[in-house]
Amino acid sequence: MIDEGGSPDPAPRVPAGAAQAYIAARSAMVAQVDRALADSPEHRALIGANPLRMMFDNHRNHAQFLGAVMTLDRYDLLGTTIPWVYRAYLGQGFQPEYFGVELAAWRRAVDDHLDAGAARPIKRLYAWIEEHHAHWLLAAQVPPEPELVGDPRWEADRRRFFEAVLAGDKWAAWDALREHVAATDQLVDAFEEVVRPAMYEVGAMWERGEISPAIEHRASVTSLLALSAVQMNRRPAGERRGLAIVTAAPNEFHRMGGQLVAMALEEDGWQVSNLGANTPAADLVALVAAERPRLLAFSVAMAYNLEGVQAVIEQLRATPACADTRVMVGGLAFRFMPELAHSLGADSAPGSLRQAVLDARRWTNG
Repeated sequence: MIDEGGSPDPAPRVPAGAAQAYIAARSAMVAQVDRALADSPEHRALIGANPLRMMFDNHRNHAQFLGAVMTLDRYDLLGTTIPWVYRAYLGQGFQPEYFGVELAAWRRAVDDHLDAGAARPIKRLYAWIEEHHAHWLLAAQVPPEPELVGDPRWEADRRRFFEAVLAGDKWAAWDALREHVAATDQLVDAFEEVVRPAMYEVGAMWERGEISPAIEHRASVTSLLALSAVQMNRRPAGERRGLAIVTAAPNEFHRMGGQLVAMALEEDGWQVSNLGANTPAADLVALVAAERPRLLAFSVAMAYNLEGVQAVIEQLRATPACADTRVMVGGLAFRFMPELAHSLGADSAPGSLRQAVLDARRWTNG
């Protein structure tokens, strides 16, 4: 039976105490799972020609993600994220059997590092995930849902930009955006209608195994270079609405979403401090307390980074100097679940750049 969210029957929930025990032992369990799969030639064959580091990253991300699912009590994330994980790793050459071997290693690690009371409900959750292996495989074969294309009048520029970044041609990517730089009312639309769907398609091609990680990285850097050219050829004038800090989540290395939000806010009259990717939580909280921005915007592409965002928001709410800072979250992790913002304690999860600008403007007016 499949529920309305496209997931198998509801996952068994884990009590808070067991979830905290899992999180406390997470690093030790990740190390054990790494050793178990790396030390066996038979297991290593399951990752194809990929380096061990890619498998190790998956184990670390797995533990972060499961911790977020349990602490947020959002087990619906399993049904949206596990098929993506299967699709992404199968596209890079991992074998389907890898996931069963990995889950067995996790169950052994849970037994070795947690007491019986905490281990029992967590192993039930792992058993549920493994029982639905066939479902995850089937769901992984469904292509990623396409980005909303929007206005067909942008199609030519969208195609030019996509082909340019895929080829690593920063000048051609800049040319696809150049004519919109001088038009005050077109720039944010260009980000929404050209850059965002083009880069989403690049990511989808990587998921399907159609381009290598190297090509995907080159496309991202090329896009950022073109956006830098846009930014340096445009100096917003007029009254500033206030200070906004924009950053990717801790452990989040995708910069594109944050860059687009930062530029859209700057275009609307904000003074923007863009911190880029993977800002350490303690340093971010200290900066917000010192500079007291009106707005803090998080970009979160990967669901396994949600727990880190929640921890930062909790620290902000507990810091008197940060009391007046509104928190906005966005990115791929919220694409199908914007209500996750409330689970994290955020004030807003806009689904578009235009909506992000409107939300931020409303807060200044308030």
